Amino acid sequence: ITPDLDAFSNFSLTLDHDTQLENSVAALVPGQSGCIVITQGSTGGTMSYGTEWLFEAQTAPVLSTTTDYVDNLVYYVAAADKIHAVLLKDFG
Repeated sequence: ITPDLDAFSNFSLTLDHDTQLENSVAALVPGQSGCIVITQGSTGGTMSYGTEWLFEAQTAPVLSTTTDYVDNLVYYVAAADKIHAVLLKDFG
């Protein structure tokens, strides 16, 4: 999955397989922010992240695994090559 942060700030997706959240296709503009709403589908999935995605303690979060649970990946573009993000989990 490759978000176009130049076109949109907020996204929604349902995971039915493992995937990678790639770096944005657009040039990052510091100050941009948004949310990616991730719903676990019936077969579920995990997510890995591109190099621009940075997390607290340099540890990528693990998504909820229960079908239909929702996680919110909230992000802030800190620099042209850095997206700070935090995962809010388990909205059942």
